[in-house]
Amino acid sequence: KMKPFDLEKFKSGAVGITRCGDEVTFVAHVPEAQIFYRLVFMDSKGCIGQCAETGRYFGHKETDLDIIGHKQETKTYWINMYEGSCYWYEDKSCADDQPNCARINGKAYKVEIEL
Repeated sequence: KMKPFDLEKFKSGAVGITRCGDEVTFVAHVPEAQIFYRLVFMDSKGCIGQCAETGRYFGHKETDLDIIGHKQETKTYWINMYEGSCYWYEDKSCADDQPNCARINGKAYKVEIEL
């Protein structure tokens, strides 16, 4: 899964994804530069590239180097639910180590949260 490109998230450290699937990381934002040189990034091979603040690499045509989105990151938790309360754990074994006859359906529920 992928989220659409967001300049502020990219500047804050979110990994960008190019149209061809390469991962890129933020290096610098130079707002006073010419339009297609304002955003500086590094690809997975250590090569430096530049593009517009929209992620567009060059001109009005789509290219494989356009930054089109960000990795969709999720965090998984395991929830033990009880009548009137619940407790969360970062792994299933910890949730299962807390058995209680009041646990609803006698099991931990998996919950994935988008970051």
